[in-house]
Amino acid sequence: MRRISFVLLLIGICAIDLNASDGYTFSCWPNGWRKNSNDRSADMFGIETSRYGFTLDIADFNQVRFGLINNSVGYEQALAHRAEKLKQLPVAQLLIEMEIDGIRYLARTCKAGKTKGVKHLQDVRMWESGRYVQHYDFLGLDVRSTSGQALACDAALDVVAWPASLTFNLNVSPTHPCHNAVLRLGLKSEAGHWNQEEKVEGHWKQDETKTVSMTCRVPIAMQVPSADISLTAESGQRFPVRFDNTKDCYVAPVNRLKRNWPTGYADIRHYDEFTITVDRSDTSEPVPFLLDLRAPANITGLCPILCDGEGRPTGIPVQLSKNWHYKPMGAYLMAYTMLPTDKAATYILRVLYGFYGTLPSASHAQLSLIGYGGNGRWDQLAMGCWGETTCFDMDMSLVDVAITDIRMLMTRKGINGRKWGWTEAGWVDWQQGYENAQKDIVLLGGNPH
Repeated sequence: MRRISFVLLLIGICAIDLNASDGYTFSCWPNGWRKNSNDRSADMFGIETSRYGFTLDIADFNQVRFGLINNSVGYEQALAHRAEKLKQLPVAQLLIEMEIDGIRYLARTCKAGKTKGVKHLQDVRMWESGRYVQHYDFLGLDVRSTSGQALACDAALDVVAWPASLTFNLNVSPTHPCHNAVLRLGLKSEAGHWNQEEKVEGHWKQDETKTVSMTCRVPIAMQVPSADISLTAESGQRFPVRFDNTKDCYVAPVNRLKRNWPTGYADIRHYDEFTITVDRSDTSEPVPFLLDLRAPANITGLCPILCDGEGRPTGIPVQLSKNWHYKPMGAYLMAYTMLPTDKAATYILRVLYGFYGTLPSASHAQLSLIGYGGNGRWDQLAMGCWGETTCFDMDMSLVDVAITDIRMLMTRKGINGRKWGWTEAGWVDWQQGYENAQKDIVLLGGNPH
Protein backbone atom coordinates (compact mmCIF):
# COMPACT_ATOMS: atom_id res chain seq x y z
CA MET A 1 0.00 0.00 0.00
CA ARG A 2 2.84 2.39 0.82
CA ARG A 3 4.42 2.01 -2.61
CA ILE A 4 1.09 2.63 -4.35
CA SER A 5 0.61 5.81 -2.32
CA PHE A 6 4.12 6.93 -3.22
CA VAL A 7 3.45 6.44 -6.94
CA LEU A 8 0.18 8.35 -6.71
CA LEU A 9 2.01 11.18 -4.97
CA LEU A 10 4.53 11.40 -7.81
CA ILE A 11 1.72 11.40 -10.39
CA GLY A 12 0.13 14.31 -8.53
CA ILE A 13 3.42 16.22 -8.53
CA CYS A 14 3.90 15.70 -12.25
CA ALA A 15 0.36 16.79 -13.01
CA ILE A 16 0.85 20.06 -11.17
CA ASP A 17 4.26 20.58 -12.75
CA LEU A 18 2.95 20.26 -16.29
CA ASN A 19 0.46 23.05 -15.67
CA ALA A 20 2.86 25.37 -13.84
CA SER A 21 2.54 28.94 -15.14
CA ASP A 22 5.63 30.54 -13.58
CA GLY A 23 7.77 30.37 -16.71
CA TYR A 24 10.96 28.66 -17.80
CA THR A 25 14.35 29.30 -19.39
CA PHE A 26 16.73 27.50 -21.74
CA SER A 27 20.29 28.27 -22.78
CA CYS A 28 22.16 26.84 -25.74
CA TRP A 29 24.93 27.19 -28.27
CA PRO A 30 22.83 27.18 -31.50
CA ASN A 31 25.84 26.36 -33.69
CA GLY A 32 27.29 23.84 -31.25
CA TRP A 33 29.90 23.83 -28.46
CA ARG A 34 32.44 21.29 -29.75
CA LYS A 35 32.83 21.79 -33.52
CA ASN A 36 34.63 20.12 -36.37
CA SER A 37 37.82 21.89 -37.41
CA ASN A 38 36.26 22.93 -40.73
CA ASP A 39 33.13 24.44 -39.12
CA ARG A 40 33.28 28.22 -39.66
CA SER A 41 29.89 29.07 -38.13
CA ALA A 42 29.76 31.85 -35.54
CA ASP A 43 29.99 30.96 -31.87
CA MET A 44 26.52 32.06 -30.84
CA PHE A 45 25.27 32.00 -27.27
CA GLY A 46 21.50 31.91 -26.85
CA ILE A 47 18.84 32.16 -24.14
CA GLU A 48 15.15 31.47 -24.71
CA THR A 49 12.53 31.90 -22.01
CA SER A 50 8.77 31.87 -21.83
CA ARG A 51 8.85 35.68 -22.44
CA TYR A 52 11.98 36.70 -24.36
CA GLY A 53 15.02 35.60 -26.34
CA PHE A 54 18.64 36.77 -26.40
CA THR A 55 21.61 35.87 -28.61
CA LEU A 56 25.21 37.07 -28.58
CA ASP A 57 28.07 36.44 -31.00
CA ILE A 58 30.95 36.03 -28.54
CA ALA A 59 33.50 37.06 -31.17
CA ASP A 60 31.61 40.28 -31.97
CA PHE A 61 29.48 41.90 -29.28
CA ASN A 62 27.98 44.15 -31.96
CA GLN A 63 26.01 41.11 -33.13
CA VAL A 64 23.25 41.02 -30.52
CA ARG A 65 19.57 40.13 -30.74
CA PHE A 66 16.92 40.60 -28.06
CA GLY A 67 13.14 40.53 -28.24
CA LEU A 68 9.86 39.34 -26.86
CA ILE A 69 8.73 35.76 -27.44
CA ASN A 70 5.15 34.74 -26.92
CA ASN A 71 5.74 31.22 -25.70
CA SER A 72 2.29 29.90 -24.89
CA VAL A 73 3.47 26.28 -24.68
CA GLY A 74 4.87 24.57 -21.61
CA TYR A 75 8.44 23.92 -20.57
CA GLU A 76 8.75 20.52 -22.20
CA GLN A 77 6.84 21.45 -25.36
CA ALA A 78 9.12 24.46 -25.96
CA LEU A 79 11.96 22.07 -26.84
CA ALA A 80 10.24 21.45 -30.16
CA HIS A 81 11.16 25.02 -31.17
CA ARG A 82 14.83 24.06 -31.22
CA ALA A 83 16.62 27.36 -31.91
CA GLU A 84 14.23 28.63 -34.59
CA LYS A 85 12.73 31.42 -32.47
CA LEU A 86 16.19 32.72 -31.64
CA LYS A 87 16.89 33.23 -35.35
CA GLN A 88 13.83 35.49 -35.64
CA LEU A 89 14.78 37.91 -32.85
CA PRO A 90 15.19 41.60 -33.79
CA VAL A 91 18.62 43.24 -33.76
CA ALA A 92 19.61 44.97 -30.51
CA GLN A 93 22.56 46.96 -29.15
CA LEU A 94 24.55 45.94 -26.09
CA LEU A 95 26.77 48.55 -24.43
CA ILE A 96 29.69 47.50 -22.19
CA GLU A 97 31.66 50.64 -21.47
CA MET A 98 34.31 51.96 -19.11
CA GLU A 99 35.42 55.56 -18.86
CA ILE A 100 38.83 56.15 -17.30
CA ASP A 101 40.19 59.70 -16.94
CA GLY A 102 37.84 60.90 -19.67
CA ILE A 103 38.75 58.16 -22.17
CA ARG A 104 35.96 55.80 -23.25
CA TYR A 105 36.67 52.08 -23.63
CA LEU A 106 34.28 49.50 -25.06
CA ALA A 107 34.20 45.69 -24.75
CA ARG A 108 33.58 44.16 -28.17
CA THR A 109 34.57 40.55 -27.55
CA CYS A 110 35.96 38.21 -24.89
CA LYS A 111 38.73 35.64 -24.52
CA ALA A 112 36.62 32.82 -25.99
CA GLY A 113 35.82 35.01 -28.99
CA LYS A 114 39.50 35.60 -29.73
CA THR A 115 40.85 32.06 -29.36
CA LYS A 116 40.52 28.94 -31.45
CA GLY A 117 40.55 25.24 -30.76
CA VAL A 118 38.05 22.55 -29.94
CA LYS A 119 37.64 23.75 -26.33
CA HIS A 120 37.96 27.52 -26.71
CA LEU A 121 34.41 28.03 -25.42
CA GLN A 122 35.55 26.92 -21.96
CA ASP A 123 36.30 30.59 -21.28
CA VAL A 124 32.54 31.09 -21.10
CA ARG A 125 31.79 29.40 -17.79
CA MET A 126 28.45 27.81 -17.01
CA TRP A 127 27.51 28.19 -13.35
CA GLU A 128 23.83 27.22 -13.29
CA SER A 129 21.50 25.98 -16.01
CA GLY A 130 18.02 24.58 -15.41
CA ARG A 131 14.33 25.29 -15.56
CA TYR A 132 14.36 28.74 -13.95
CA VAL A 133 17.88 30.18 -14.17
CA GLN A 134 20.72 30.34 -16.68
CA HIS A 135 23.93 31.75 -15.19
CA TYR A 136 27.12 32.20 -17.24
CA ASP A 137 30.15 34.47 -17.19
CA PHE A 138 32.27 35.58 -20.14
CA LEU A 139 35.89 35.84 -19.07
CA GLY A 140 38.62 38.07 -20.43
CA LEU A 141 36.68 40.96 -21.95
CA ASP A 142 38.75 42.75 -24.61
CA VAL A 143 38.30 46.41 -23.64
CA ARG A 144 39.60 49.05 -26.08
CA SER A 145 39.29 52.74 -26.75
CA THR A 146 37.87 54.07 -30.02
CA SER A 147 41.48 54.41 -31.25
CA GLY A 148 42.16 50.74 -30.48
CA GLN A 149 44.15 51.18 -27.27
CA ALA A 150 43.65 48.24 -24.91
CA LEU A 151 42.68 48.91 -21.29
CA ALA A 152 44.86 46.95 -18.86
CA CYS A 153 42.28 45.27 -16.64
CA ASP A 154 40.66 41.99 -15.72
CA ALA A 155 37.04 42.24 -16.82
CA ALA A 156 34.22 39.71 -17.08
CA LEU A 157 30.55 39.87 -18.04
CA ASP A 158 28.23 37.83 -15.83
CA VAL A 159 24.75 36.99 -17.17
CA VAL A 160 21.78 35.70 -15.14
CA ALA A 161 18.50 34.86 -16.88
CA TRP A 162 15.11 34.27 -15.21
CA PRO A 163 11.87 33.73 -17.17
CA ALA A 164 11.00 37.45 -17.01
CA SER A 165 14.36 39.17 -16.51
CA LEU A 166 17.90 39.25 -17.88
CA THR A 167 20.65 40.62 -15.60
CA PHE A 168 24.09 41.75 -16.75
CA ASN A 169 26.90 42.21 -14.22
CA LEU A 170 30.14 43.86 -15.35
CA ASN A 171 33.01 43.01 -12.99
CA VAL A 172 36.25 44.96 -13.49
CA SER A 173 39.58 45.15 -11.65
CA PRO A 174 42.33 47.41 -13.08
CA THR A 175 45.89 46.19 -13.56
CA HIS A 176 47.15 49.64 -12.54
CA PRO A 177 45.66 52.24 -10.19
CA CYS A 178 43.39 54.77 -11.89
CA HIS A 179 41.07 57.68 -11.06
CA ASN A 180 37.65 59.06 -11.88
CA ALA A 181 36.18 55.97 -13.51
CA VAL A 182 32.66 55.15 -14.65
CA LEU A 183 31.31 51.68 -15.55
CA ARG A 184 28.30 51.54 -17.87
CA LEU A 185 25.92 48.91 -19.18
CA GLY A 186 23.09 49.36 -21.67
CA LEU A 187 20.71 47.37 -23.84
CA LYS A 188 18.67 49.00 -26.59
CA SER A 189 16.01 46.89 -28.28
CA GLU A 190 12.48 46.86 -29.65
CA ALA A 191 11.36 45.39 -26.32
CA GLY A 192 12.76 48.34 -24.34
CA HIS A 193 15.80 50.38 -23.40
CA TRP A 194 17.81 49.82 -20.23
CA ASN A 195 20.98 51.42 -18.89
CA GLN A 196 22.93 51.59 -15.66
CA GLU A 197 26.20 53.18 -14.54
CA GLU A 198 28.43 53.01 -11.50
CA LYS A 199 30.88 55.77 -10.64
CA VAL A 200 34.17 55.03 -8.94
CA GLU A 201 34.93 58.20 -7.04
CA GLY A 202 38.56 59.17 -6.53
CA HIS A 203 41.29 56.53 -6.38
CA TRP A 204 40.63 53.04 -7.81
CA LYS A 205 43.16 50.60 -6.38
CA GLN A 206 45.00 48.03 -8.43
CA ASP A 207 43.20 44.62 -8.53
CA GLU A 208 40.18 46.03 -6.65
CA THR A 209 36.97 44.72 -8.23
CA LYS A 210 34.09 47.06 -8.99
CA THR A 211 30.70 45.98 -10.35
CA VAL A 212 27.81 47.54 -12.20
CA SER A 213 24.56 45.58 -12.54
CA MET A 214 21.68 46.07 -14.96
CA THR A 215 18.45 44.08 -14.98
CA CYS A 216 16.20 44.08 -18.05
CA ARG A 217 12.64 43.17 -17.02
CA VAL A 218 10.06 41.89 -19.47
CA PRO A 219 7.71 43.66 -19.70
CA ILE A 220 9.74 46.78 -19.01
CA ALA A 221 7.13 48.17 -16.60
CA MET A 222 7.53 45.21 -14.25
CA GLN A 223 8.87 46.26 -10.83
CA VAL A 224 11.26 44.57 -8.44
CA PRO A 225 9.10 42.41 -6.15
CA SER A 226 9.03 43.46 -2.52
CA ALA A 227 8.43 40.76 0.09
CA ASP A 228 9.29 39.88 3.68
CA ILE A 229 10.73 36.36 3.66
CA SER A 230 12.48 34.52 6.49
CA LEU A 231 14.18 31.12 6.66
CA THR A 232 14.77 28.90 9.68
CA ALA A 233 16.53 25.54 9.75
CA GLU A 234 15.22 22.53 11.66
CA SER A 235 18.06 23.09 14.14
CA GLY A 236 16.59 26.49 14.99
CA GLN A 237 19.27 28.42 13.12
CA ARG A 238 17.94 31.52 11.37
CA PHE A 239 19.47 32.62 8.09
CA PRO A 240 18.94 36.04 6.49
CA VAL A 241 16.98 36.36 3.25
CA ARG A 242 17.83 39.39 1.12
CA PHE A 243 17.21 40.52 -2.42
CA ASP A 244 20.40 40.18 -4.50
CA ASN A 245 20.53 42.56 -7.47
CA THR A 246 23.27 40.57 -9.20
CA LYS A 247 21.07 37.46 -9.26
CA ASP A 248 17.70 39.28 -9.39
CA CYS A 249 16.18 37.11 -6.70
CA TYR A 250 15.76 36.66 -2.96
CA VAL A 251 18.73 34.67 -1.66
CA ALA A 252 19.03 32.66 1.55
CA PRO A 253 22.73 31.82 2.07
CA VAL A 254 23.06 28.83 4.41
CA ASN A 255 26.53 28.12 5.78
CA ARG A 256 27.65 25.77 8.55
CA LEU A 257 24.29 24.14 9.01
CA LYS A 258 24.09 22.17 12.25
CA ARG A 259 23.22 18.49 11.87
CA ASN A 260 23.10 15.71 14.48
CA TRP A 261 23.21 12.82 12.00
CA PRO A 262 25.96 11.23 9.84
CA THR A 263 26.88 12.96 6.59
CA GLY A 264 29.00 12.02 3.60
CA TYR A 265 28.94 8.53 2.10
CA ALA A 266 26.75 6.90 4.69
CA ASP A 267 23.24 5.52 5.12
CA ILE A 268 21.56 8.94 5.14
CA ARG A 269 17.85 8.74 5.90
CA HIS A 270 17.50 12.27 7.30
CA TYR A 271 16.66 15.50 5.49
CA ASP A 272 17.76 19.10 5.69
CA GLU A 273 14.52 21.00 6.35
CA PHE A 274 14.07 24.75 6.12
CA THR A 275 10.92 26.63 7.08
CA ILE A 276 10.29 29.54 4.72
CA THR A 277 7.84 32.15 5.98
CA VAL A 278 6.28 34.77 3.71
CA ASP A 279 4.90 37.57 5.89
CA ARG A 280 4.22 40.25 3.28
CA SER A 281 4.41 40.84 -0.47
CA ASP A 282 3.41 43.64 -2.81
CA THR A 283 2.77 41.28 -5.72
CA SER A 284 0.41 38.41 -6.43
CA GLU A 285 3.01 36.84 -8.72
CA PRO A 286 5.53 34.23 -7.52
CA VAL A 287 8.89 35.76 -6.60
CA PRO A 288 12.29 34.29 -7.53
CA PHE A 289 14.00 32.55 -4.62
CA LEU A 290 17.37 30.84 -4.14
CA LEU A 291 18.60 28.56 -1.36
CA ASP A 292 22.42 28.76 -1.48
CA LEU A 293 23.46 25.75 0.63
CA ARG A 294 27.13 25.19 1.51
CA ALA A 295 27.90 22.45 2.22
CA PRO A 296 25.20 19.80 1.68
CA ALA A 297 25.26 16.61 3.73
CA ASN A 298 26.22 14.74 0.55
CA ILE A 299 26.66 16.58 -2.74
CA THR A 300 26.63 13.53 -5.04
CA GLY A 301 22.93 12.82 -4.61
CA LEU A 302 20.42 15.27 -3.20
CA CYS A 303 16.96 16.43 -4.13
CA PRO A 304 15.25 19.67 -2.98
CA ILE A 305 11.44 19.53 -2.70
CA LEU A 306 9.20 22.51 -1.89
CA CYS A 307 6.43 21.44 0.48
CA ASP A 308 3.53 23.22 2.14
CA GLY A 309 3.51 24.01 5.84
CA GLU A 310 2.38 20.45 6.63
CA GLY A 311 5.25 18.87 4.71
CA ARG A 312 3.22 17.83 1.66
CA PRO A 313 5.02 18.35 -1.70
CA THR A 314 3.48 21.27 -3.59
CA GLY A 315 4.57 20.16 -7.05
CA ILE A 316 6.28 23.52 -7.62
CA PRO A 317 9.57 22.74 -9.40
CA VAL A 318 12.90 23.42 -7.72
CA GLN A 319 15.93 23.77 -9.99
CA LEU A 320 18.78 21.53 -8.84
CA SER A 321 22.14 23.11 -9.74
CA LYS A 322 25.33 22.11 -7.95
CA ASN A 323 29.11 21.79 -8.04
CA TRP A 324 31.79 20.18 -5.88
CA HIS A 325 34.87 20.94 -7.99
CA TYR A 326 35.44 24.67 -7.39
CA LYS A 327 37.65 25.03 -4.31
CA PRO A 328 36.95 28.73 -3.55
CA MET A 329 33.27 27.85 -2.96
CA GLY A 330 33.48 24.22 -1.89
CA ALA A 331 30.58 21.84 -2.46
CA TYR A 332 27.34 23.76 -2.90
CA LEU A 333 23.69 23.46 -3.89
CA MET A 334 21.91 26.27 -5.73
CA ALA A 335 18.19 25.49 -5.37
CA TYR A 336 16.09 27.96 -7.39
CA THR A 337 12.31 28.19 -7.34
CA MET A 338 9.41 30.60 -7.86
CA LEU A 339 7.92 31.13 -4.42
CA PRO A 340 4.17 31.92 -4.21
CA THR A 341 3.64 35.13 -2.24
CA ASP A 342 0.02 36.02 -3.06
CA LYS A 343 -0.75 35.59 0.65
CA ALA A 344 1.05 35.06 3.93
CA ALA A 345 2.16 31.45 3.99
CA THR A 346 4.66 28.96 5.35
CA TYR A 347 6.58 26.46 3.24
CA ILE A 348 9.07 23.72 4.00
CA LEU A 349 12.01 23.31 1.65
CA ARG A 350 13.18 19.75 2.21
CA VAL A 351 16.54 18.53 0.90
CA LEU A 352 16.68 14.75 0.90
CA TYR A 353 19.72 12.57 0.35
CA GLY A 354 19.89 8.76 0.49
CA PHE A 355 16.20 7.96 0.95
CA TYR A 356 12.76 9.51 0.73
CA GLY A 357 10.85 7.56 3.31
CA THR A 358 11.86 3.95 2.79
CA LEU A 359 12.76 4.26 -0.91
CA PRO A 360 16.07 5.43 -2.40
CA SER A 361 15.83 9.01 -3.62
CA ALA A 362 16.11 9.84 -7.32
CA SER A 363 17.69 13.06 -8.57
CA HIS A 364 18.55 14.64 -11.92
CA ALA A 365 20.95 17.52 -11.37
CA GLN A 366 22.83 20.05 -13.43
CA LEU A 367 26.45 19.61 -12.38
CA SER A 368 28.80 22.51 -13.12
CA LEU A 369 32.32 21.51 -14.14
CA ILE A 370 33.97 24.78 -13.12
CA GLY A 371 37.09 23.74 -11.25
CA TYR A 372 37.16 20.29 -12.87
CA GLY A 373 37.66 21.17 -16.52
CA GLY A 374 35.78 22.40 -19.56
CA ASN A 375 33.67 24.81 -17.46
CA GLY A 376 30.50 23.32 -18.95
CA ARG A 377 27.62 21.17 -17.80
CA TRP A 378 27.06 17.54 -17.00
CA ASP A 379 23.64 16.07 -16.40
CA GLN A 380 24.13 13.90 -13.33
CA LEU A 381 21.56 11.29 -12.34
CA ALA A 382 21.75 9.56 -8.97
CA MET A 383 19.87 6.95 -7.03
CA GLY A 384 20.47 7.76 -3.41
CA CYS A 385 23.72 9.63 -2.66
CA TRP A 386 26.34 6.95 -3.18
CA GLY A 387 27.94 8.07 -6.42
CA GLU A 388 26.96 9.09 -9.93
CA THR A 389 24.52 6.51 -11.26
CA THR A 390 24.75 8.05 -14.76
CA CYS A 391 26.36 11.19 -16.16
CA PHE A 392 25.95 12.83 -19.56
CA ASP A 393 28.24 15.40 -21.18
CA MET A 394 25.72 16.51 -23.79
CA ASP A 395 27.86 19.35 -25.19
CA MET A 396 31.02 17.21 -24.89
CA SER A 397 32.59 20.24 -23.24
CA LEU A 398 35.07 18.15 -21.24
CA VAL A 399 35.39 14.81 -23.03
CA ASP A 400 34.61 13.56 -26.53
CA VAL A 401 31.85 11.15 -25.51
CA ALA A 402 28.29 11.83 -24.38
CA ILE A 403 28.13 9.27 -21.53
CA THR A 404 30.83 9.68 -18.89
CA ASP A 405 29.71 7.51 -15.95
CA ILE A 406 27.55 4.46 -15.34
CA ARG A 407 27.64 3.07 -11.81
CA MET A 408 25.51 0.27 -10.39
CA LEU A 409 23.05 0.82 -7.56
CA MET A 410 23.50 -0.87 -4.17
CA THR A 411 26.84 -2.48 -4.99
CA ARG A 412 30.32 -2.35 -3.44
CA LYS A 413 33.59 -1.28 -5.02
CA GLY A 414 34.97 -4.80 -5.19
CA ILE A 415 34.31 -7.71 -2.86
CA ASN A 416 35.93 -5.92 0.07
CA GLY A 417 34.50 -2.51 -0.70
CA ARG A 418 32.52 -0.66 1.94
CA LYS A 419 28.81 0.07 1.73
CA TRP A 420 27.35 3.40 0.54
CA GLY A 421 30.46 4.35 -1.45
CA TRP A 422 31.23 4.91 -5.13
CA THR A 423 31.65 1.87 -7.35
CA GLU A 424 33.78 1.68 -10.47
CA ALA A 425 32.33 3.27 -13.59
CA GLY A 426 31.26 0.96 -16.39
CA TRP A 427 33.87 2.25 -18.81
CA VAL A 428 36.68 1.54 -16.32
CA ASP A 429 35.62 -2.10 -16.03
CA TRP A 430 35.35 -2.42 -19.82
CA GLN A 431 38.80 -0.92 -20.36
CA GLN A 432 40.40 -3.24 -17.80
CA GLY A 433 38.65 -6.25 -19.33
CA TYR A 434 39.85 -5.29 -22.80
CA GLU A 435 43.46 -5.00 -21.61
CA ASN A 436 43.25 -8.36 -19.82
CA ALA A 437 41.87 -9.97 -22.97
CA GLN A 438 44.79 -8.64 -25.02
CA LYS A 439 47.26 -10.13 -22.53
CA ASP A 440 45.49 -13.51 -22.71
CA ILE A 441 45.71 -13.51 -26.50
CA VAL A 442 49.45 -12.84 -26.38
CA LEU A 443 49.97 -15.64 -23.84
CA LEU A 444 48.18 -18.02 -26.21
CA GLY A 445 50.48 -17.04 -29.05
CA GLY A 446 47.98 -14.91 -30.94
CA ASN A 447 48.05 -11.37 -32.33
CA PRO A 448 45.96 -9.01 -30.20
CA HIS A 449 45.51 -6.70 -33.21
